[in-house]
Amino acid sequence: MGSYEGVYYFLATVISNTDDHEIYYKYIESAVRCNQLQEVERVIAEKSECYDPSQVKDFLMQQKL
Repeated sequence: MGSYEGVYYFLATVISNTDDHEIYYKYIESAVRCNQLQEVERVIAEKSECYDPSQVKDFLMQQKL
C-alpha cells in the first residue's frame, strides 16, 4: 500500500482544482488500493464528468469490488 498511500494523499490536495481525467483515474485507483472505498463512492457520485466511466468501471471490475 505504501506508494499508493502517498499518491492518494497527494492527489487529494490536487483533485479539487482540476478536471483532468487521468488525475481523477489515478485518485480513484489509489483510493481503491488504500481501501478508501467511501471516498471512491463520493468521487464517482459527485464528479462523474471528471473521469472516463468505462476506464473506471473496468478497473473496479478487475479489483472485484
